[in-house]
Amino acid sequence: MAYTSHITNSLTSRTFFYGLGAGLSVYALLAGWVYFGSSVSLQNQQERLASLTLPIERLTEIPVAGLKEDDRVEAIESQEVTDSSPTEDEQPTEDGSSAKTLAEDAESLDMRAAPYPGLYETNAKGDLLPVIRADDGLSPFHAYRKPFILAADQKLIALVIDDYGLSRSLSSGIARNLPGEVTFMLSPYANDADVMQETARSNGHEIWLKLPMENQNFPQEDPGSKAILSRVSLEKNMDNLRWTLSRTSGYAGLALYNDLAFTRTKSTLSAVLKEAVDRGLGLFDMNISAPAHIQDTAERYNAPYIKNEIFFHDPKWAGDTGAAAELLETLAESRGHAVGVFKNYLDTLDFIERWLPELESKGFTLAPLSAIYLAQNTETVKPTPPAQEDGDASD
Repeated sequence: MAYTSHITNSLTSRTFFYGLGAGLSVYALLAGWVYFGSSVSLQNQQERLASLTLPIERLTEIPVAGLKEDDRVEAIESQEVTDSSPTEDEQPTEDGSSAKTLAEDAESLDMRAAPYPGLYETNAKGDLLPVIRADDGLSPFHAYRKPFILAADQKLIALVIDDYGLSRSLSSGIARNLPGEVTFMLSPYANDADVMQETARSNGHEIWLKLPMENQNFPQEDPGSKAILSRVSLEKNMDNLRWTLSRTSGYAGLALYNDLAFTRTKSTLSAVLKEAVDRGLGLFDMNISAPAHIQDTAERYNAPYIKNEIFFHDPKWAGDTGAAAELLETLAESRGHAVGVFKNYLDTLDFIERWLPELESKGFTLAPLSAIYLAQNTETVKPTPPAQEDGDASD
């Protein structure tokens, strides 16, 4: 009892406040150490991190995706081209058209640089999509096709290489070694689509962009994750179309394989094709026995349309490429023009290099794919027959 009483008497108020003050002082010191120590530590860590300062430039184009239609048209028309000034010959005339005709404009350069001013728009993602030039109506088909002068009595043969770009080494080889009149179908799945496009066009080749599509052998034949499919929504197909279109630039049109896969969903395919032709692109159907749906759509919207006639690696030829070549020559002889498609195989280059001298000796002219459309649509002007007098009319 005496010991307990001694402890109680020693716990005076002054002693209690001394102890409380000492404790708060300790906590204050700890809090300050944590605050300033963590700041120094954070600064040290930040100094150790790799850093890069990026300049931010203001875009001159107006993003048009997501706008209402009227606003979208106004935005495209109001865009200013800042990297190219029109020459004196290209100044708009009083009626709003270019002083040059579209034909003269398309022939003014050997191969236009791509993307060419006025022939693209930029969407919200920063992707470039082809459009028809607003001031004079120049389309990507006419701008990016390989210039070619049609002459009378020509027998034209267009040779097209499928799946260009999937094998970079093989594709680069054919781009350098084949004549510039050979046309390439660039796969959108190529890892370096821009590089392959530049390689082809810098060597004088016209390119068309391949549009992956479902065919009747789907899903055994897989067209890839960005293909146009008959059983998905129109919105999804439109997204896939625009993804394909944004892979690169400088292409004259879309190449596709059209069969009966879309028989029950023609409206979906029509909407996809209308988007393409509204952007000024041509359509090339690789299927030699294709239904008329794509051709009908192209004619309805006055778009360039070309159809393949020989597929050199069709199993029906059983590897006899020479027999396929003879048939193509026969078609060109009788019609004045013909189109054949090769796969991008190792033996393709060897065969074409051996065959071309024979074609020349037989009077055939190698032409880019777009020239076939121009040949098909060249009007022959016939003299107008004299008007009959009333007394000369037969009974």
